[in-house]
Amino acid sequence: MRHLAVSNETKTASEQEMDKHRERVNHLKEVLQTTSRNYEEQISTMSEHLADLNEKLTAQSELIEHLKFEAKSKKSKK
Repeated sequence: MRHLAVSNETKTASEQEMDKHRERVNHLKEVLQTTSRNYEEQISTMSEHLADLNEKLTAQSELIEHLKFEAKSKKSKK
């Protein structure tokens, strides 16, 4: 009879330990999902920002080329 009581206590303790581990795993999964979602949002934001900077750089390069062309045209007219 004592052996059965010890077995039941061990089983209960093991079940409680498993519940703790399940809770920890679930918590870690939530943290992972949140972290992943945040990184994806950051990458998306950075990609948009990079695209905007690229557009600005292209526009500035075109303006510089246009101004160089105008400056050469004015020099050749003189």
